Amino acid sequence: MRKPQPGDSHSSRSVPRRRLLAGIALAVLPWFAACQPRAPFATPKWKVKIGPHACDLKDQNGGAAGQLVVSKSARDTIEWHSHAAGRHIYLVFHVPQSAQQPFSGMADLQEKDADGNELFALGGDAQDDISSGPVDSGETWLCSGSDCDSVSDPAHPRPGQIKYDQYLKYPKGIFVVCDGWIIIKP
Repeated sequence: MRKPQPGDSHSSRSVPRRRLLAGIALAVLPWFAACQPRAPFATPKWKVKIGPHACDLKDQNGGAAGQLVVSKSARDTIEWHSHAAGRHIYLVFHVPQSAQQPFSGMADLQEKDADGNELFALGGDAQDDISSGPVDSGETWLCSGSDCDSVSDPAHPRPGQIKYDQYLKYPKGIFVVCDGWIIIKP
């Protein structure tokens, strides 16, 4: 049996068929991609590793993680991870009374801090990983303006600047705490 040669009728028909199939694929694939189920939340903007000490924070690139800035409209999320298995973490947020809980999955501790801020928690004393989920859709207490990328006066935070305590479990079950800040933009 001889191999098809250029110019044979079988060979000349297969080239247009390939072009036709490629054209159909190019036309249909974007439609299929648009129909694929999407994750309920955006990819985390921040992935923070806590440890080996409670105040040691590393970002997803291994650099020092500073104040975390998230956007409500971008549905940014934050993930906190313990640096080692069994070194559990949890977070307590100090939310001003004029605001609501910033993330929907938080537990209301039904307590206030010394400044009258409501206390909300993420995580628990047996978790190595915590995810914030996106900023709650009803949250209106947002930071706006050009100076929202850092907390310049921790004693007098602006709207959208929320203090939190990160607790890291040490050996023998002792939790050590360190302060952190989240800034929530529109």
